[in-house]
Amino acid sequence: MNGAAFLRALGALALAPLAFGLAVVTYQDAVMTHLPARMAMAAQMKAGEFPFLHPYQSCGQPLAGNPNFGTFFPDTLLFLVLPPSAAFGTRFALAALLAFVGARRWARAEGAAPPAAEVAGYAFALSGVFVSAWRFYNTGLALALAPFVLAAVARACRGDGTRRGRVIAAIAAWSALELLAGEPVVALLTAVAVVVRVAAHALGDDGETPAP
Repeated sequence: MNGAAFLRALGALALAPLAFGLAVVTYQDAVMTHLPARMAMAAQMKAGEFPFLHPYQSCGQPLAGNPNFGTFFPDTLLFLVLPPSAAFGTRFALAALLAFVGARRWARAEGAAPPAAEVAGYAFALSGVFVSAWRFYNTGLALALAPFVLAAVARACRGDGTRRGRVIAAIAAWSALELLAGEPVVALLTAVAVVVRVAAHALGDDGETPAP
C-alpha cells in the first residue's frame, strides 16, 4: 500500500464510527435541533405523510419549508433504512469525505498534478475553516460541496467544448445539491466564488488545457 492509499484508509477508519452509529456528534445544534428534526421527517415519511411540520420544537414549526433542515437532501432517505444514530453519523462522515474529494477534484480541474491535488484535498478537509463548519449539520455539508461546484465551473472555463453537455450537467447537479444542503450563506458564498472564477476566465487569467 502506497502512502496516499494508507492515508485514505486511515481517514476512512477515523470516520467509520460515525457511519456505523458508534459515535454521535453532539456539538452545537447537532442533537438539539437537527437530530429531532430528522426523526420527525423519518416518522412522517414512514407513515406516508409529507414532512410539513416539525412537532418536537416550539409547539410545531416549518420543517420542509425551512431550508436549514435540508429536508430534500438525498441523505434524508438514510433515516428510512438505517438506525437513527448511523444515519445521523453518516451525514458527518459524508461531509468529511466530500470535502477531501471535492478539493482534490477542484485542484485537478485547475491543472494541479495528482500529488498536489491530493495535498489540496487534505489541506481543505483538515483546515480550521472546514473543521469548524463540519460540526454544524448543514454548514459542513454545504461547504464540502462547494469545491465540486467550483471544479465543474473550472472545467467549463478550461475545457475545449467537446464535453460541454456533461460539464453543464455537472454544474447543475452540484449546484442543486449545494442548495439542498441547507445553508443559504455558504450557497451564496459559493455563487460569489463562481462569479469570480468566471470573471477570471473572461479576463484571460486562465489555462487552456483541462486536467485529465
